[in-house]
Amino acid sequence: MPPMFEIIARIEIPKQVKKAKNIFLNYPTHLLAVVLGAILLYVVYALILFQYLDFIPLKKTDAFDSILVFSILLACFLMIFSREKLKRKEYAFFFLNTSINAGQFVAGSYFLLYVFFNIFIFFAFLPLLISFYIKHIQIHIFHIFLVLLLLFIIFWFILFIWILSSLIVGKWLGRHKDGLYFKSLLFMSVIWGLHFVSKHMAERIGNFGFLFWIGCLAALLILWIGIKNLSGRYLFGLFQQSHTGHYPKKK
Repeated sequence: MPPMFEIIARIEIPKQVKKAKNIFLNYPTHLLAVVLGAILLYVVYALILFQYLDFIPLKKTDAFDSILVFSILLACFLMIFSREKLKRKEYAFFFLNTSINAGQFVAGSYFLLYVFFNIFIFFAFLPLLISFYIKHIQIHIFHIFLVLLLLFIIFWFILFIWILSSLIVGKWLGRHKDGLYFKSLLFMSVIWGLHFVSKHMAERIGNFGFLFWIGCLAALLILWIGIKNLSGRYLFGLFQQSHTGHYPKKK
């Protein structure tokens, strides 16, 4: 089994299954109420969105911009919300006692979060896709592939920016301090600054098909190099903040 999928199979999936079992066995009525409430809220949200989209002209570019902004907001929220996950003992034990490298470890530990990220966005914009179908606005397979590619780049690039922000703040405050507010401020400033600059450049250039693909390749290259080289420092910083003892450097 590849190392990245080993952490998914041995830690991530069993942990989520255990959580689901505990909730189902200990709080069955609460779980049923939450599920029914979520379905009701989603139905109300879909009906309101259908009525709103019925009175405005639908454009693919507007829908694309909405997906882009929403995905950035959601990914930022998930990074900040899950900031404590790698501080747990089972992650430190698995990393220090296996041959998995830091980049594969971080990618594997965030993979299920990436799957949830895609599912959430799919259901959030499903009424929009149905509205496109009702109004006979054609959606090509290429458009779907393009959205999936951008969601992949957005999620992992935002993770890379979170790691970079954590290392910068850790260098400034010290590795044993979390510095959540400084970290979040730097993180959000960099993300939305990059979004503003890229959008401004896209508006200035106009037809930028070739430059868009060059940018995607550059982003993927930065992701691969950045996560691979910075993950080790990021992980040991988290392990030191967890106050579970001294962790020797992995060789």
